[in-house]
Amino acid sequence: EEAAARGLEAVTLTTFADIPWNAPFYAAMGFEVLREQGLTPFLAGALEEERALGLTERVAMRLAVPVGNQKGDDRGV
Repeated sequence: EEAAARGLEAVTLTTFADIPWNAPFYAAMGFEVLREQGLTPFLAGALEEERALGLTERVAMRLAVPVGNQKGDDRGV
C-alpha cells in the first residue's frame, strides 16, 4: 500500500535464497526472483557487496505494484 501511495511500480529486496522464512516466504507473497539480466545496477551492486562479505546464497526479488491501487484512484479496482 505504501509503494502504491508513493506511485512506485515495484518493491525490490535482497534475501537468502533457501531459508524458508526468506525467499520462499516472499515468493508466497508474490515476489519473483530476478535473474542477472533483470537486475538494476543498484540491485546488482547490492548483491555484489553481499557476496564480497561471504553471503553467496542471496537473491534479488521484485514485487510489481498493481496499477490502479494508488491513492485517489476512483476506478474501483
